[in-house]
Amino acid sequence: FGEGSVAQKRKESYGFTTDFSLQMKCSFIVSAFNRPQHLRCLLTSLAIQSERDFEVIVTDNSSETQNAAVVNELHDSRFHHVCTTKGNCYESANFGATLAQGEYLCFPSDDNYYVPLFLQLMLEQKTDLIYCDMIYDPRPIMFPKIKEYRKIEVRPKLSWIDKGGFLIRCTKFLPFPWELSLQSADGLLIDELIRRGISCAKAKGILWIHN
Repeated sequence: FGEGSVAQKRKESYGFTTDFSLQMKCSFIVSAFNRPQHLRCLLTSLAIQSERDFEVIVTDNSSETQNAAVVNELHDSRFHHVCTTKGNCYESANFGATLAQGEYLCFPSDDNYYVPLFLQLMLEQKTDLIYCDMIYDPRPIMFPKIKEYRKIEVRPKLSWIDKGGFLIRCTKFLPFPWELSLQSADGLLIDELIRRGISCAKAKGILWIHN
């Protein structure tokens, strides 16, 4: 995924290297829309990760300029802004994956944030698919009876995992099947990977928040 002459030209057109000898440990591919304050919180949580060998690709589906300004505030060459204007977060995540240089891919949304040891502890698992438990917000519109933030004991299956909370080895990644379901494309992807026999492991602890 993301290899070949077409992918190389795409990378070069966005200013990304095609030298795979420069591969880093992880690419965070961030889905962003029109929430610069949320994005600022997320990117700050990535900037203070204890494991420093990563890049961040912000795939921006908005038509405004605030998100680009937030990325530029960091003055960090590992953080990139790409104007994608795709139809949804999964479509832009698939596009961002074609630009990535990381051994692993992670797919935050702009309303996520991570503990400083997130990447370090996840990478210690040394397998193809790595996931961890999370804190999930009340979501009053979707779940009106739930009033509190909840710990989710994540499992590698549909309805029990979120796209912001796993690392997938880039060579094992399949595009999110967003055409099948905009609400469940992450879980459908994980179900397919498990069906194919991908190796997986769970990192200990609650390492991120979906806010």
